[in-house]
Order: sequence, then structure tokens, then C-alpha cells
Amino acid sequence: MRPLMPDVNMVSAPAVLKQKGSPLTESRRETSPIYGSLIRIKVLTGGRWRTLAGAVNAGTAKIVEVKDMALEADFHPVMLIINNRDKPGFIGAVGTMLGEANINIATFHLGRQAAEQDAIAIVGVDQVVPDDIQQRLRSLPHVKYVKVLKF
Repeated sequence: MRPLMPDVNMVSAPAVLKQKGSPLTESRRETSPIYGSLIRIKVLTGGRWRTLAGAVNAGTAKIVEVKDMALEADFHPVMLIINNRDKPGFIGAVGTMLGEANINIATFHLGRQAAEQDAIAIVGVDQVVPDDIQQRLRSLPHVKYVKVLKF
């Protein structure tokens, strides 16, 4: 919530969600099999449920799950989230396209359900990705969607 509402904090967030008509469900466990702390967000958008999980690992916040696919991605000021079908050549095509546009890749993290099934790529880049490059990425074979996040 903080990118849209800089004054929100852990204490005020539940009241802000209630005021906006968004339900909040909280569950806690004393232990996690993998992470010392984990938060999972489930949001209804565009008529579909979306999930994302994050954790703090060694003092650094990370994205650890998207659409039930495990990965471990550091946050970066500009990130691409690309959902695609896991097929050979995808990583090379993304790298080539960004390189030709003189966009430097800082980080590249992958998660997938299984070989040749649904996959997710989280790519940290050093500058904003222009709309025409985003459109070219969307046109790659097997790409379902491309989203740009800015922090």
C-alpha cells in the first residue's frame, strides 16, 4: 500500500483497508518450513484471484512466490514480471530484446510449475522499459502478460 499511500503503516493498514471496503484476513503460524517471516497477499483483480508472497531473508525483503510458483527475487527499483509458457529460447529472447534496446538487466529470477507449463520471470532492470519494448516482449511466443513495477 505504501507506494500509493506513503503515510500508511503496519498499525493503520487494517483501518485503511476497511475504509476502502477491502477485506483483510490474517493468519499466523509460529514457524515456517522455509522462511522466518512470510507474507502472502491474495487480491481479486480483473475478476481473477492473484497471489504473491514475500519474505525477509537475511535482512532483505524478497518476492518468494508468484501464482503459486516458487522463486526468490530481490526487489529492484524497476522490475518486469513476465508470465509465459516454459519453452526453450525464452530467456535468450528477453535478454536479446532488452540488450538491443540498451536496457541493462540487473537481476533475472525464474519460477515455473513444471517443464513446458506456466512460468514466471522477474527481471530487475536499470531503467524504465518504454511502451514499445513492453509491447515487443508481449509479442514473444508463449508470453501471457508483461507488467512493469516501479518502487
